[in-house]
Amino acid sequence: GERQILAVERLRVPDACSEGAGLGDLMEIRYEGRLADGALFDGSAIAFAGGSQVPGRGGDSTLYFVLGQQPAGQFPTAFDPALAGACVSEIRRVRVPPVLGFQDKGAPKRGVPPYATLDYVLEVVSINGVAIPR
Repeated sequence: GERQILAVERLRVPDACSEGAGLGDLMEIRYEGRLADGALFDGSAIAFAGGSQVPGRGGDSTLYFVLGQQPAGQFPTAFDPALAGACVSEIRRVRVPPVLGFQDKGAPKRGVPPYATLDYVLEVVSINGVAIPR
């Protein structure tokens, strides 16, 4: 079968990037998640048909979580390794295999089938409240 590998591509790296994110850092990110066919299934600033928001997002354009300490199921577990070492204003594309995504359950309410590979684009807005790359 398909190999279950997390692939991370750095799309934009700021010139000043000597202090990347580490475990325990408070991350503020923007993101969107798409299926292999390009269908949008999740994001920090999206509303679904009928205007319902993603639970916990509150319609904000960014969201916060602590790297390596997020509550189980709040975000894909792949966000932790995908953002380790990332700098403020860095953008990464992350290809998440099913084993690190929604596995055999999928996410039916969001239109994600079982065993789906997920494609995220993640932008780091701030780390520990600092929005300046360093």
